[in-house]
Amino acid sequence: MVRSPLSILFAAFVVVKTQAINFVPEVDAEDGRRLGGGKYYGHFQDELSGDLCIEVKGGKTDNLTKLWWNKCKKGKKSQLWRFDKVTNNCSDNLTKLWWNKCKEGKKSQLWRFDRVTKNCAGRGKIHSKLDDDKCIQVNKKYKPLTRLRLYDCKSKRDHQKWNYCDGDGISPKKADDLLVYSPNPEGAKRYDPLVISDRDTYSIDFTRDP
Repeated sequence: MVRSPLSILFAAFVVVKTQAINFVPEVDAEDGRRLGGGKYYGHFQDELSGDLCIEVKGGKTDNLTKLWWNKCKKGKKSQLWRFDKVTNNCSDNLTKLWWNKCKEGKKSQLWRFDRVTKNCAGRGKIHSKLDDDKCIQVNKKYKPLTRLRLYDCKSKRDHQKWNYCDGDGISPKKADDLLVYSPNPEGAKRYDPLVISDRDTYSIDFTRDP
């Protein structure tokens, strides 16, 4: 079969966003542990590397402590974070929710939103499990490549407020054109500082047309 040069061009180049961050809950989904009413922590994991997580450098909680990327370690408090607000789904009053194996078509695992815009799983301040009164903060100027730090949580500080949306990463509430990541656009490396960067950082992969 002969393909035109144009059809090959469309099949050959794939644009890949490199700033994807996944939230990995501290609870183990396979254990089917019930989600209690307490604080819900988890790891922020780099999707590209698969083994790097956002960490408080040195495990210190002093104001202006730097944040960086380090090897993920389950249960390590300096890598565990929570949002002020976590998206809740509807069920009967006081019915408990839990993690279980996914099963296609199972009604008890199917949900809908009242309004569908971005599916944002977390909003507000991001608290550290080292000290729940310490939050991730960025400089008020929101300048790209500004380093993120730990600071006392303040309810009125917009530069401590974030959105975490599926397929979109973590962005400052007041600067949606920026994303939390590494200064390295090709992917986070161990000990890279945690910064905000332009969301338009992409890489281009070449994929052979079958």
